[in-house]
Formats: sequence, C-alpha cells, structure tokens
Amino acid sequence: MKPVIKKIEFTKEEQEEIDKINKGIPFPKVRTVTNKNGYTYEYTSNKRFTYETARKRLRELYSGICSSCGAWPSYIVSRDVGDKHQGAKLIERYCQTCFSKWEARIKR
Repeated sequence: MKPVIKKIEFTKEEQEEIDKINKGIPFPKVRTVTNKNGYTYEYTSNKRFTYETARKRLRELYSGICSSCGAWPSYIVSRDVGDKHQGAKLIERYCQTCFSKWEARIKR
C-alpha cells in the first residue's frame, strides 16, 4: 500500500505562538486559581518559556520531531506495516531536507 503523506499546517494562532517561542517573546498565560475560602479568580502571568518548556510545547504543536535528524518536521508519512491478521501503522515525521531524500530514495 502506498504511504499517506501529509504536510503539517498550522492555524494562525498556532503559528503566532511558534514565532513568539522561537523569538523568546513572553506572552500571557492565564491560570484559574481557587483559594482556601473557595473564591475563584484568574491569574495572568507574562513570562517567557524556559528552554525545556518551550521545547515541550513545540513538540506538542509539531506532533514530534524529524525521524532522521531531530529537526522540526514538515511532513507526516504513515504507511501500513501490518499483515492480514494484525493491522499496524508506521508513522514517521520528516523535515523538508530529509523528506526530499526519502522521496528520492522511494522513487528509485
């Protein structure tokens, strides 16, 4: 069966968040807090992400990292690797350069 190739696309809000994280610009984070008396209020902080938190958030947005080089992926390739008794899918993520190499290797 042929692999299913999907280009990763982001909404405008997600792309703005990615750009802010890459530039190191702080953006507001709203948390709901309940105190011991039962009052609930929203607390807004304007902090930058730490390196680990930023990398974790970017990994959530990109749904992983490139299978070959570890860069942020541009494509998701999924293919069936199971047999008739047991179905299984292999999902790989590739950046632009690794995808070009993978595509050239497949076309040979």
